[in-house]
Amino acid sequence: MTPVSVRMLLPDDVWGLVNALPPDERDVLAASLSRDGGVDAMAATGFGRTVVYDGRVVACGGLMPMFYWQARAWSLTLPEIPRRCWPTIMREIVSLCRRARLTGFKRIECEVLPGVEEHRRFASKLGFMWEGIRTDATPDGRTMAVMAWRPGMVL
Repeated sequence: MTPVSVRMLLPDDVWGLVNALPPDERDVLAASLSRDGGVDAMAATGFGRTVVYDGRVVACGGLMPMFYWQARAWSLTLPEIPRRCWPTIMREIVSLCRRARLTGFKRIECEVLPGVEEHRRFASKLGFMWEGIRTDATPDGRTMAVMAWRPGMVL
């Protein structure tokens, strides 16, 4: 059985996944991640992880501090990620959120595409609860659903 491993996030891990996306998604995401030194800043926080399966990066994620009291959770996965990787990904995200709360972050939020039920369901399993809609949330003007992490809600 091929092992699933986790390591600290490296900027090249993120860009490797971004470059594997279709051009329209890749361009939007690349613009978003490039703002304010995005990827390098995420890696520098220590709140980022990479999941490797069979020697290949299959997912990256973490928490990006927004203010001294608030962080935003994010994840990026390959579309064909093996099922046996999901428990590891979920465990790492919840662990990062718990660690962030212990280090002083009072609010952890994520954004998901409204109307994409799989994204909302995944965030809900991690302990995120629906809060509302943020318009013009992305560089290309997309509307996103905002969800906030509640430690007691982890499934």
